[in-house]
Amino acid sequence: MPVNNEKTNNFLKAITKYGEEQRNKIQAEVEQFKKEELDKAETEILNDAYVLIQKEMSQMRLAISSEISRKGMEKRRELFEKRQGIADEVFQKAAQTLLTLTETADYPVLLERYATRMAGLLSEPGTVLYLREQDSPLSSRVQAAFGKSCTIKTTDEIKLGGIRGYNAAMGLIADETLDSKLEEQREWFIENCGMQVV
Repeated sequence: MPVNNEKTNNFLKAITKYGEEQRNKIQAEVEQFKKEELDKAETEILNDAYVLIQKEMSQMRLAISSEISRKGMEKRRELFEKRQGIADEVFQKAAQTLLTLTETADYPVLLERYATRMAGLLSEPGTVLYLREQDSPLSSRVQAAFGKSCTIKTTDEIKLGGIRGYNAAMGLIADETLDSKLEEQREWFIENCGMQVV
């Protein structure tokens, strides 16, 4: 019987050893599977995190770009308003200077020169010449300088001085007012004063 016992013991040892090898093999496979799954999960998480970070960065860039654009437009608007204020101030001072000119002895001569120029343009009968109310005492000088039959009227549309002529038969308007001459200079001033808003 000892031989049987020994065979049995050897058989049991072999089975136990085989079982341990199988268990170790399964444990190693499980560990390898866990490691691969963890690596795969880690890679997916990192990819998801990368995508999320890229999305957040894109949104942040967009928000920053939008804010910079908004601030830029706001500053350009402020500069435009400031430039407009400076231009308005310059033209108010110029208007005051022109009003002062209308009180000098040169002003009636200027009106006569304007009337003579208009006579060449508004040559048909029926011309109406418009003056500002303050210039009505100069009507006879203007009519004489025009050299033809015309009607002289006053208008409150002319603020600074000068003459505006209209001939209905010709369908023409001639404007030699200081108001329009000053306004014509506004665009030139804005373009050439060095206060561009870009």
